[in-house]
Amino acid sequence: MVESTKAKINMNEGIIEVEGSEDFIIKLLDKYGKNFVNESVTVKTSKKKSLQKDSKNVRQETMIKKHVDQKPIPINLEGDEHSPSLSELYAKKSPQTHQEAVTFFSYYVTKYLGIQNVHMGHIVSCYDEVNAKKPLQIERLFQEIKIFTGWLESGDLPQTTKITINGENFVENDLPGHSKTKLNVIQ
Repeated sequence: MVESTKAKINMNEGIIEVEGSEDFIIKLLDKYGKNFVNESVTVKTSKKKSLQKDSKNVRQETMIKKHVDQKPIPINLEGDEHSPSLSELYAKKSPQTHQEAVTFFSYYVTKYLGIQNVHMGHIVSCYDEVNAKKPLQIERLFQEIKIFTGWLESGDLPQTTKITINGENFVENDLPGHSKTKLNVIQ
């Protein structure tokens, strides 16, 4: 009897789905599993009545997902003589949505702290500093902002983001609290 085996490996999303014999699963996990750092493993086993006695024919699905670390990364958000504190600027700009807040935090971390690749941990630290409720999935929020508004783009490092010129313009000109100046037009 020939046993069917299936494998789906998505390195971008960090997912491995495997169905087949235990030996087949172990070989694939040995080969590809090391590419996933801090992985969580979910194993689902389904046994058919006719296959319950033979453990080599047990069908298994294994999924490995990359764990996204959302722990705060310590950064100085107090400001100094050359830059305002995050709390002070946050109060002036008063972002209303998580998309606006994450864009604002990315702007602050980039412009005032000089960090070009913003990690989720930087954003968590910013939320902690201003005592605001954190979004549940910051990584997904990064993607939504990138796709729907264009204020952020993928960073040079994995799981990072960068602010775009569009995002800088939004924070500097469109967030509330900014006193807009009209351009003098020569007629």
